[in-house]
Amino acid sequence: MNHQHTIKLIITGILFISISFASMAQTKQILKPSWYKLDVKQSKIQWKGPKSVGNKHYGFLLLVAGIVNEGVNGKLINGDFTLDMKSIRSTDNKEAKKRKEVDDMLAGNDFFAVAKYPTAQMRVKTITAAAQKDNYKIVGDLTMKGIKKQIEFLATIRKITNNKLTIQANLTIDRHAWRIDSKEKNEANFFPDIRDKLIADEIPISLTLILNKINIE
Repeated sequence: MNHQHTIKLIITGILFISISFASMAQTKQILKPSWYKLDVKQSKIQWKGPKSVGNKHYGFLLLVAGIVNEGVNGKLINGDFTLDMKSIRSTDNKEAKKRKEVDDMLAGNDFFAVAKYPTAQMRVKTITAAAQKDNYKIVGDLTMKGIKKQIEFLATIRKITNNKLTIQANLTIDRHAWRIDSKEKNEANFFPDIRDKLIADEIPISLTLILNKINIE
């Protein structure tokens, strides 16, 4: 092998290594993890009062914060959400006084005890694609009143643009699992067990969440 041929091989090797490193660097730059931050002003949780007889109450609950993590492959991984339990409001009655009566009841110790537990947390552990397009199985831990229970539900998740995500879901939770029992006896309630039996066990919930993408440097 002559000297000129050896130089050509060395130059070729250097160019190959340089191109490889450049390609790796470009790939690394493109494949960065990211996360979606909750838009708290546009996101809301709707609820329906678990009443088995009579007029059913309904209203909304706001969120304090939330994120969904996205892997380098573009798949959603997990997330965390904080619910503002102090914001729970009823909207079914036109009279402000009657709405306040319901709101005070929900905030009280019989129900959500918001003075002691002002927030609730939903930690999403897995997000798995379901059979239908844009449908995902969500598995996570919901902590309310200091009680953590695992829940599962289906959600519709859509990427509206490269930077915006929407999550919509309808689910129910068993109020007894978080001791939302309405059994506390007080001056206005001499028969707590009877009142509790008039309230259905399942609380229907509807989620509408908007999240904006933030890249991790």
